[in-house]
Amino acid sequence: MPLHTVTPLLESAPLSRIVERSVWLKVESMQPAASFKMRGMGLAAERAVASGATRLVSSTGGNAAYAVVF
Repeated sequence: MPLHTVTPLLESAPLSRIVERSVWLKVESMQPAASFKMRGMGLAAERAVASGATRLVSSTGGNAAYAVVF
């Protein structure tokens, strides 16, 4: 079961005007851990648990750690 949520893409009108092309931003702040790291770290944690891990350790206290804790 994926831990991350599907987040929307929003077009940035100011950036699109500057580069004269559509610029789309992924709203990863809507993830449960409020970071894009939820996707990668969540997948790594899911795989570790599926392989029998009962404890997880993160080498950071930042967004990656929040994703592992979640």
